[in-house]
Order: sequence, then C-alpha cells, then structure tokens
Amino acid sequence: KATVSVLNWFCRRITTLMSADDHSTRYKWPPLESDPEIFTNYMASMGLPANWAFSELLGFEDDLLAFVQKPVLAVVLNAEYTKKRGERPQGDVGAGAQFYMKQTSELDNACGVIAALHAVYNNLGDGPAKVQLHPESVLGKFHGAIMGMSPAERATALENFDDFKQEYKNVAGQGQSSRERETSHHFTAFIVNEAGELRELCGCKDGPLLIHAKCDDVLKGAAQEILRRVNDGEITHSLSVMALNIAA
Repeated sequence: KATVSVLNWFCRRITTLMSADDHSTRYKWPPLESDPEIFTNYMASMGLPANWAFSELLGFEDDLLAFVQKPVLAVVLNAEYTKKRGERPQGDVGAGAQFYMKQTSELDNACGVIAALHAVYNNLGDGPAKVQLHPESVLGKFHGAIMGMSPAERATALENFDDFKQEYKNVAGQGQSSRERETSHHFTAFIVNEAGELRELCGCKDGPLLIHAKCDDVLKGAAQEILRRVNDGEITHSLSVMALNIAA
C-alpha cells in the first residue's frame, strides 16, 4: 500500500510538472503596433501580393480620405473603448461575412492579426479589386485548411499554425512600443460583404456586426461610423485607422 501511495504521488507530481511546463511554454501573442508598414510587411511575408498594402488614414474628412489610394478593400480600426466588451453590440452569429473567426484567450493580443485576416480573406477573388493568394503561401495554405471550419475552430487552428507565429515574433517587437507593453486597445476590421452591407468583424463578438444595410464605399462608411463612435463617447480619441488598399 505504501508503494502504491508513493507511485500515485509520483504520477500526480509528474502530471503537475508537465502541465506547468506546457503553460510556461505556451506562445503568448504580444500586441502588434498599429503601423501600416508593419502590417504590410507582415502580411506580405505571409503571402499578401505586392499590389496590396495597408496605409494610414490621416483624418475622416473627404479631402483627407482622398489621399488613400483606391480601391480600398477594408478598414482596420485600433481603438480604446469606454464600455466593457459585454456592453457593446455583439453582432450576428453565422451571418454577414464570407470569412469570420473568433479570438480565444489562447490568442492573447492577436487581434491585429485577426483583423488583417478578416480584411484579406473577405476580399478574395478575381479582378483588379480582389486579392489573389498563391495557394502555397502561408495565407493561401491557412485559408485552404480552415474554410470548412467553424469560427471557433479557425481560432484553434491559428493557435497551432506555427508559420504565423515565427514572423509575428519579429514584427511584434517593431514600432515605438515595447513588446512587453500592456494595451487597452483592440483591433477590428470593417468590410463590405457580398450583400453590400457594411460589417464590423471582431473575433470577440458573437459574429459580424451590421453597421449599414447598404454601403458602396467601405472607406467612407467605416470613417463615418468611427467618427460617430468618437463623438458619442463609445471610443476615446486614442485611436488609429488603416486601410487595406491598392499599393501606391
């Protein structure tokens, strides 16, 4: 009996140590700097074609939006929110976007990557205003692997997709902020879907959030919504906005 007790204790101890080791070695996604050059370089290394890039919005007035090269496929917002996550609109489950994925606790601060994936994967196709991915690129392989999955399963797939992590470690240390910084900001993406709806995609919501039922200009539509949120106090003035658009 004493031998059995010692053996049981030893097995429990080994299990505890293995669990602690797994936790300590779990990859933690640090915050990504809201910098269009960093986003462009990162997504290009993953397979985004050279004719597409992220660029900064200098303001919300029409004359400032005119500086953004057209066509614009999506808008990425990085904002500080004044309400808790559960107090904000949660979107529609299973509707409103060609591609949508969740953000799990395992993905930590990967909301920048998720916003970029939402921007790119909702604009695939043929023609000058669509993104064509090489099937053997990281973006192409990941897209092919997850399209039959649920939004939650796609998040799990990203957790375990090492190709994204390897380059992410490099770009997360770039920019003006430290890799170890705490952040209260969050990235989301705005797209116009096949039904002509302006939707906000955030992996922390239940699903794509309907902003406008009819929208033919994602840049102006998103800019108007972001400005409304600032004026209504839903987000602070501490924000940055990028567009996924044709490269200059």
